[in-house]
Amino acid sequence: MNMIGLLTASFRGCVWLLALLVLPVVAADTVKIGMTFPNTGRYKNLGIDQARGALLAIDEINAAGGVLGKPLELLLSASGRKGKEQEHVSELVNAGVSMAFGSSLQPQATATAAANANLLYFDTLFHSPGDRIQRPTVFYASYDAWMAAKTLAFYINQSLGGKKMFYITSDSPGGLMTEQILRKFTHTTDLSVHGQSLTRFPGPRRKEFIAAVEQARDDGAEVLVLVQAGDDLAKALQVIHELGLTTALKIVAPNMTLSVARAVGADMLEGVIATVPWSWQVAKDYRYGDGVRFTEAYVARYETNPSALAATAYSLVWHYQRVAEEAGTLDSRTLAKRLEGLTFTGLKDPQSWRRFDHLSVQSVYVVTGKPREQVMQGSLREDYFRVVSNIAGQIIVPTEKEVAERAWE
Repeated sequence: MNMIGLLTASFRGCVWLLALLVLPVVAADTVKIGMTFPNTGRYKNLGIDQARGALLAIDEINAAGGVLGKPLELLLSASGRKGKEQEHVSELVNAGVSMAFGSSLQPQATATAAANANLLYFDTLFHSPGDRIQRPTVFYASYDAWMAAKTLAFYINQSLGGKKMFYITSDSPGGLMTEQILRKFTHTTDLSVHGQSLTRFPGPRRKEFIAAVEQARDDGAEVLVLVQAGDDLAKALQVIHELGLTTALKIVAPNMTLSVARAVGADMLEGVIATVPWSWQVAKDYRYGDGVRFTEAYVARYETNPSALAATAYSLVWHYQRVAEEAGTLDSRTLAKRLEGLTFTGLKDPQSWRRFDHLSVQSVYVVTGKPREQVMQGSLREDYFRVVSNIAGQIIVPTEKEVAERAWE
């Protein structure tokens, strides 16, 4: 029998429900949605954030009558190990989910498995444009490396133009592609001037970051670009701080998350330049009413601020409910057709699902780390970033021609 870890909508604070019994799912009186994500190890927090955001939306939706008259229920596959993507999607499908969201260590494999099962699936993780598959029921809710690089380039070319840059890049397809795209838009393609050091993926060692940062310093770099993610980005920032180079080098991190900010703290974030698709500071600064209300509800429930992934999961669950209600069905193909080209407003300004590749065309924000004393003034001491600019999705998204020609290569 296929087994699914059953999540309920009643937990608070930092409690993670993987401690619940793993139960067979047999109930047919709920609308089931699934989440795919590694739920242990170095990526666990990304799953926790999404589950929290989704469960908050589920509580609100169920209080308002559910989906097509039935309550929503969230299911999580029992394990998120690499190489088990097909198995995890099959578990969710066999349990009767009508939609799933999240990602995995091999996102293409998960998306392909969902598409082959005719399951409506939303990938929520920052990705490179080359990672996308074009299938009728697969959508991409996050911004991609092209959008982040182009957004950063506008800021870098204006504020840091002409400075010598050095890239410390994860030796992975996504890392290498992100660096290549950023070099293209910042006109730093000459490796003899703007150097590079690669770190292994997965699991780069601390000594690799030490050697890379020292190489950048000795090379006379003025701007250090950390093409890293998650714990790897946190490790790189910690090394820079320990070597006393936090202020000597301008740090750029294309993919910043709230979990990384919490891991390293305000001292290591001051002045760091990064991009985000959403943050609670964005909602506050731009006065996005639904974003502010979501933040307040999330803080009241979990006693911490929401991450962009939590906001994405919350928005997707509500988005699914509204589209299903309008269509009067849970059929994946029918709902996917309704989503194509649809413009909607979630927790920020309007965004839309592009027809040909199902990418979410959305604004991306440039943020910079605040001084520690300002961060400490906030009630939760998490006011890490100041929003310095934003670029509309229509300006930064790769065009259909660029996607067809794989311009990032």
